[in-house]
Amino acid sequence: VVSLAVLSAAVKVASFRPALVARLHTDRYDAGTVTALFDLNEAAYGLSWALDGLFVLLLGIAALVAGTMPQWLAGWAVVSGVALEVGIAVPAAFNTLQLIFIVWLVVASGWALRDGTRRTAADPVRAAAGEALPAR
Repeated sequence: VVSLAVLSAAVKVASFRPALVARLHTDRYDAGTVTALFDLNEAAYGLSWALDGLFVLLLGIAALVAGTMPQWLAGWAVVSGVALEVGIAVPAAFNTLQLIFIVWLVVASGWALRDGTRRTAADPVRAAAGEALPAR
């Protein structure tokens, strides 16, 4: 799951360079090359959203199984991950479906700030009760 997040970040960082080169050196390259560089950036944008959707989907499934997040929030993660994947497949619906993910992200961030104690799946009773684990 973490590798998907790292891969998504790497795609985002790597996509910056072609767009920057195209933007700064439009006079050095012909129009076809500049267009290709911008198209690379655009493809990376869609790919990074697909990776983010898969990451959130797997995160939600893992949180449901392990019980490390409230069931409603973990279920919402699964729904938002699926929504992002459907949005990538159906571009006309992407902006609407992306909103589900963004709202989940804000709510999950608020939950993590409010109730962000360390929990483990090894002791689901303590995790469900909300007891914090000792810091290492």
